[in-house]
Amino acid sequence: MQTVTKQPHKLQTIQDKEWVRHAYPNEFSFEKMSSGGQKICITTSAGYVDLILSLAATLPEPFFILYVLVVSRKAENQAARYQSKEVSRAELQVFFEKFENFFENDGRHHIWIHSPESSSTLVYDNHDVIYAYGSLETFSTVLQNNGLKLVETPQALGPHGHCYNEKFDVCENDLLKFWQWKQSPLQPQDDPR
Repeated sequence: MQTVTKQPHKLQTIQDKEWVRHAYPNEFSFEKMSSGGQKICITTSAGYVDLILSLAATLPEPFFILYVLVVSRKAENQAARYQSKEVSRAELQVFFEKFENFFENDGRHHIWIHSPESSSTLVYDNHDVIYAYGSLETFSTVLQNNGLKLVETPQALGPHGHCYNEKFDVCENDLLKFWQWKQSPLQPQDDPR
């Protein structure tokens, strides 16, 4: 269910027959991937951009950013993947700080950070979850230092709705003009459900 809310937030769930902002516990878990490798699944009650920047601070630059717009509220913008040029750590920080409120309070997108030198990727998805691939031991240390608890299994997300807030339509436009993005079609794994 997709809705527009007065109090902007990214994800909502039902509590006592009311739609409310969904808040996860501050925790992370290691998950096995079908490839045989592992990834870390990370949730927190707030401060996702600060946390992803803390994780990215452990990785060597340059970076690539992949902005995945799964739903656009603007007719002039296409739901697609938008890849940045190589960006420095300073450029990464400026970009994430500029759009922090948009990333944390609107469900129309996923955002990826990739460090080619370390083969590490961080994905902040539209379910308010960060997935970390690559430098898992280093990431685990950063997460524990930020007060997140290691758990066996992450909290399951039940029936939920993604919020696409009119307030952030201008942010979508500004973000798509921020760099000369290389656009490509959405992939099946980009599905917003």
